[in-house]
Amino acid sequence: MPTKGEIRGVWTALKPGGYGDTWSPEPWENYWSRIRYLIPNFPPVAAEQWLWRHCTSVLGFSWLWLPDLVFRAEQRSVPRILEEIQGWPNHGLIEKWS
Repeated sequence: MPTKGEIRGVWTALKPGGYGDTWSPEPWENYWSRIRYLIPNFPPVAAEQWLWRHCTSVLGFSWLWLPDLVFRAEQRSVPRILEEIQGWPNHGLIEKWS
């Protein structure tokens, strides 16, 4: 089991360079080359969408030990997604995108 310090260290290293501080954040290709060894099970598309594009939005999950997460690809119908996936309270994004 990782320590809180180890978990915090991984999350700190995952912040893209320049994110929120500059008009030129770290390019995706550079970011992925730099961090992929930290999260060996992450599919690149998940890392790009979740960690690189929205890094400040995922900080609520910063208790997770990302190196051990396991992923699998699934196909779901739109009705099943709308039935099973919950958006943020009062945000309406899932409903809006449907």
